[in-house]
This record gives sequence, structure tokens and C-alpha cells, in this order.
Amino acid sequence: GFSKAFAMTGWRLGVAMGPEVVIEKMGLLVQTLCSCVPPFIQRAGIAALKEDQSEVRRMLHIYKERREVLIEGLNKIPGISCLKTEGAFYVFPNITKTGLKSEEFADFILEEAKVALLPGTNFGKYGEGYVRLTFATGIENIKIGLERIRNALECR
Repeated sequence: GFSKAFAMTGWRLGVAMGPEVVIEKMGLLVQTLCSCVPPFIQRAGIAALKEDQSEVRRMLHIYKERREVLIEGLNKIPGISCLKTEGAFYVFPNITKTGLKSEEFADFILEEAKVALLPGTNFGKYGEGYVRLTFATGIENIKIGLERIRNALECR
């Protein structure tokens, strides 16, 4: 989507591709739910698609580096395991071996480590045992956050 690929978060511009019959039905739904994306956002989306993509590729490389640092760091913390994500700037690590429920973990880490994350249950009942963290920050901040999480869990 435009939000992540072109750093157009909050502009609510999207595109869908698929079988014509599905897209037609989606179009009817969109017409019912909303009116029109403001013209300046539409023009920005067109420009984002037509212009040089080198900055997008550079940003993608940076996000991949950040993701690797976060996932590697989380997997080194006892009680946490994290799989590699492919489509977002979030990770969804498993925290079940810490002995804490998702909300308990999120509250504990915020209070003790001063790191904000979301309990997996914010995304439904099957999110229990997981939390969500973002890597939409600099690598130095990610390293600091990882160290704070590790220290908080070790002192628990």
C-alpha cells in the first residue's frame, strides 16, 4: 500500500487488483462506505507511482536492516521467540515462555523498560501469547529498546 511503500501514512489511499468480478463488487462497497479520496492525495499517489523509485528502494533496505536487528535481538532474549515478517514494519513475537499474558507483558514492559508495545490480544483472541512491536524507528532506538526489555525481564 501507499502508506508503507511511499511513507503516506494517514492519507488513506489504496489500490486493489484482482479478478474483474471481485473488483466490481469491491467498488460498490467502497462507494457505499466513503465518498472520494481528496484530489491532492490522488495526485500524490500518482506521483509516487510514476516518479523515481530509488528512495523507496533505499527506505526498504533500511527497514530490512531494522527488522533484522529487532528480530535477532528479540530471539536472544530468554522467553521470547520471533519469526521473520515480510509485509509490514511490525513484528509479532511469541512471549508465552515468559509466563506472562500479552496484556501483562505489555504493561510490565511499558512500566519497567519504558518500551511501548501492543498486546497481541488487541488483534483478537488468537493474539494471546504475542505482542506487537514496530521497527519504524532508528536502529539505535531499537537496540536501546531491546536492552531495556532484556534487563526488565532479567530483573523480574
